[in-house]
Amino acid sequence: MGQRTWFGGIGEFTNIFDWVSPGPLTSGDFLTISHGIVRASEEVISGYHIVLAGPTDNSAPTLVLKNVVLDSDLHVQPYRIGPISNPNDAPAHARMTVAGAMVNNEFMTVGFSPMSNPAQLSGQDLPVVEPLVPPQTSWPPPPPASLNVTVRPGGVMINGGTVNVAQFSTLNIRDVRDAGMFLNNGLVTSYGTTEFDLPVSGNGVFTVRGNVEFGDSVDAGSVVYLDGGHLVLDKPMEFLGTIDHVRSGLNSTIELKGAHVTSFAVDDSKLNLLNGQQLVAELDFSEPISSPTISLSNHDGSAFVALDSYVSVS
Repeated sequence: MGQRTWFGGIGEFTNIFDWVSPGPLTSGDFLTISHGIVRASEEVISGYHIVLAGPTDNSAPTLVLKNVVLDSDLHVQPYRIGPISNPNDAPAHARMTVAGAMVNNEFMTVGFSPMSNPAQLSGQDLPVVEPLVPPQTSWPPPPPASLNVTVRPGGVMINGGTVNVAQFSTLNIRDVRDAGMFLNNGLVTSYGTTEFDLPVSGNGVFTVRGNVEFGDSVDAGSVVYLDGGHLVLDKPMEFLGTIDHVRSGLNSTIELKGAHVTSFAVDDSKLNLLNGQQLVAELDFSEPISSPTISLSNHDGSAFVALDSYVSVS
């Protein structure tokens, strides 16, 4: 295994001459892409530790993936070999374009995360590759990171692994001309802000400890764990997933964007939200819920459902 750096221009992932120190890529290599556009098509990218991160949004590096299986961990965060740097380092930004199908089978992280160290992930005796910022809650916070994913018409981004968005960081996945999809059969955890501006399907789990916004429909099969987070539904009547309010001692909030709610009715594990006689949302919970644990408010053009830390009555 070795350290390889992208040359900074437009090229093909498999072209050995587009990497500094030309030569075949080997499983276990640490690949750094800080500038340029890297294209991959009709292939399996397996066994690498990829860092995709530029210092500014305008110069963010881009991965263009067409019918690609990603069996490598991918991190939108600066790395370096050796001591941890100070927390004033520059933010990390990256972009991804998906055409056809793109499958993530491993770990994808945006911003600092305990999962961000490939040596820890693999369980192997790898060189120590530390993130620029250690896990900490004290000020100053870690620098933010952002990953903007565009799914082209007819494309689908499939998560069969783990996606983690760290605190202060942002993941945005959108489609073009309302013709893409995000299929989650794995785990997505958001400590920061995660936005899905496209339909969501699959049988996976979304853990909300920060902010998650579904800008389009969510099919039945998806499970949303609310663990002290803020869930935003742009199309409440098209949210068919199941909500599990984790009993962590933390309150959570569901925002119905652009809606107004005057009352609610509880039927076992179903929460019906109404504006007068009009049904605004019909939310399914994983367990029976209790009316006293729910409170409503309307402000800033949206309705808000506050759930206390013990929404379940079971």
